[in-house]
Amino acid sequence: MMNRLLIVDQDSDLREELRSQLRMDGFEADGCEGIEAAKVLISEGNYELIILDPTSEPNEHHFFIKEIKQTEKLKWVPVFILSQSASVEDKLFYFDLGVDDYLHKPFHYKEIKAKIQGILSRTSHFEEMAFKDPLTKIYNRRFFDHQISVLLQLTQRHQTPISLAFIDADKFKSINDTYGHHVGDLVLMGLASAIRTHVRSSDLVARFGGEEFVIAFPNANAQQAAVRVNEILNYVRNNPIAEHDGEQRYVTFSSGVAQWKPGMTVKSWIHLADEGVYQAKAEGRNRVIITQYKEDEGERVVKTFNVMIIESGGQISSIINSKSIDLELKVLDVNEDLKGEELHNNFSTQNVDVIIIHDENRSKERMEFINQLKRKSQRGNVKVLYVANVNEHVLLKSLNIGVDEILPVPFTEIDLEISLKRLLAD
Repeated sequence: MMNRLLIVDQDSDLREELRSQLRMDGFEADGCEGIEAAKVLISEGNYELIILDPTSEPNEHHFFIKEIKQTEKLKWVPVFILSQSASVEDKLFYFDLGVDDYLHKPFHYKEIKAKIQGILSRTSHFEEMAFKDPLTKIYNRRFFDHQISVLLQLTQRHQTPISLAFIDADKFKSINDTYGHHVGDLVLMGLASAIRTHVRSSDLVARFGGEEFVIAFPNANAQQAAVRVNEILNYVRNNPIAEHDGEQRYVTFSSGVAQWKPGMTVKSWIHLADEGVYQAKAEGRNRVIITQYKEDEGERVVKTFNVMIIESGGQISSIINSKSIDLELKVLDVNEDLKGEELHNNFSTQNVDVIIIHDENRSKERMEFINQLKRKSQRGNVKVLYVANVNEHVLLKSLNIGVDEILPVPFTEIDLEISLKRLLAD
């Protein structure tokens, strides 16, 4: 894949000569004369390096560089100064602004090419650490959260459609439990690769967390996006995406697709697509559901899940009450150091969807409570999330008594959100 560069220089002869040489060496290079034209090009494309000659409009270029370095989308994009000035003071001034390299004119092409290659190599490594998921090598949720707002701005400016698809691997927990996490990792890597090879270069693909992936489809309505997601589903349904010990592994997924409509926030848009995943799971998995937004319905009704928390430190209840988790959760009760029988009596009087047990000390009372809970047929449908320091013995015991999901400590807010979504989607 070619690196895309932008050259901003009023000297049209030099600009075109540099563009031509860079293209001959495998770069994709665009050029323009001034700052305003550069802003338009940057808003419409993803550049990996910006080359500037600030000589003609120094003040405007100073503000432009500051703007680049303060913008979330652009602050990782290196800036290269080509200047007619060779003074040390000018060089130090621009380095203080945050530019990545400085070269004065006239210059030798081989020198600027070597500098560009060095900068791109370093920034690629930084981007890999900051914005790529280490397992699947696609973008992570942090990058998605930043980039989706940029895509929405472009959509509103050009009045084009954009759609979002959530993909959740079916029965992934059973893959991990049956074959081990190493096989689960292979399946995730294979699914990510299949998604990536079936989308356009302009589409945004990211691992949202756990076994959930998200795709943003610019210039695509919900029906067009659903066609593409169905193509991915048909492929993974009929082709092995991983192999281990001579056995091929197949996977299906449940997907929700939603088109953005004016007035929707990013959060409500994500909720809309996520509802499609829940519906697909409820209808038997292995399918793609389009969730429609109806303006006349006003604010969409999102299902609220009742949660009971058993913990002594307050960490989980604080996270849920802060509303940082992308689920509608109502905390019915928070208990601390209650014995097993007392816990059961307290719990049995309330309508609970999921019970979270934060048990860093792995107490016998809390394990016994889970055992009693799961043995009561009238409450057997409640989901149990067990948060604890786990070893092989604890893992086997927890699964044997009916724990639905285990979250090892330490954990992050995203880890907690992933576990809850996985529980409540089943």
